[in-house]
Amino acid sequence: MNILIETAVQERRSSAALEKLARIAEMIRNPPGFGLRHYCAAFFLFFFALQTSRADSTVVFNEIMYHPPQTNEAQFEWVELHNQMAVDMDISGWYLANAISYKFAEGTVVPGGGFLVVASSPTDLRAATGATNIIGPFTGRLANNGDKIELRNNNNRLMDSISYGVEGDWPIAPDGAGVSLTKRNPDLGSADPRSWTVSARVGGTPGSENFPVPHIVTSTKPLVPIEQVWRYDQSGTDFSTNATSYDWAQPAFNDSAWPSGPGLLALES
Repeated sequence: MNILIETAVQERRSSAALEKLARIAEMIRNPPGFGLRHYCAAFFLFFFALQTSRADSTVVFNEIMYHPPQTNEAQFEWVELHNQMAVDMDISGWYLANAISYKFAEGTVVPGGGFLVVASSPTDLRAATGATNIIGPFTGRLANNGDKIELRNNNNRLMDSISYGVEGDWPIAPDGAGVSLTKRNPDLGSADPRSWTVSARVGGTPGSENFPVPHIVTSTKPLVPIEQVWRYDQSGTDFSTNATSYDWAQPAFNDSAWPSGPGLLALES
């Protein structure tokens, strides 16, 4: 009888334990207040964040000349890439897609913190600007009323993308005023139109910083050398009570009788 009672108790305990484990497993799979709808919402938020974040790259679009001031526009269109890292970036096999097409040759390197321009006519742009970090030519055209450009790596992964335009927050001056579409800061994302402004000069700054800081040359010239020899008076005369007290300050004053020696300018109190 005791054995039967003990067995029944153990079975009841086992059943209770299994039920408890089942409840715990269900709570793990579907915690209170976080049902299927919440999981779906979280998934879509995560997916949306991935889609709206900027492309995963350290080489990005930095300046675009889609409406050049020259009459032969097609010969002077260009896009500029910027390497945001401090080390060189090998972009062999990468390519531009959509509005224009260009595949970067083997051994193409963007210097750390540097720039690389892809032009419709590299020869013409080099001759016009003097810049040497210009390659190409690309095929296709950059539309004046807006277009899309993508930068993809050799595995077809999207590295950067921009869909520029002339409406909304996009600057309109690059469409015909001769200036380029320029990043305000080279570290900003390319997709947001608020990251872009107009170049400070007509024709843009292909192959160099968008807003270069003027190089200021400073020089130092001592007005009075520290070892300067002075003439001085230590007679104790109070020149302030003398009618000719300020004669000593005149260039013609004869101070040859005064002693001389090196010393710093100072006011004795």
